[in-house]
Amino acid sequence: AYTSYNIRVYNRWGELVYKGNDPKQSWDGTYQGQKVEEGVYVYVVSVTSRLGKDYQYTGTVTLLR
Repeated sequence: AYTSYNIRVYNRWGELVYKGNDPKQSWDGTYQGQKVEEGVYVYVVSVTSRLGKDYQYTGTVTLLR
C-alpha cells in the first residue's frame, strides 16, 4: 500500500512525454495529442509507502505500432 504514486516517461533525448499520478491510468503512446515514434522510452515510478518510505523504480519500455 502507498500514499503517493508518480510515473514519468521520457524519450531518448530526455524529454518528458508523459506524467501521471493515478496508477489506474496508463500512457497511450502519445505526446500532446500526437502519436510518438516507435522506440525505447525510459520510465521512472516514484512511490511513497504508508510508512513514509520512498521507493523509485526505473526501466525501459519499447513502443511498437
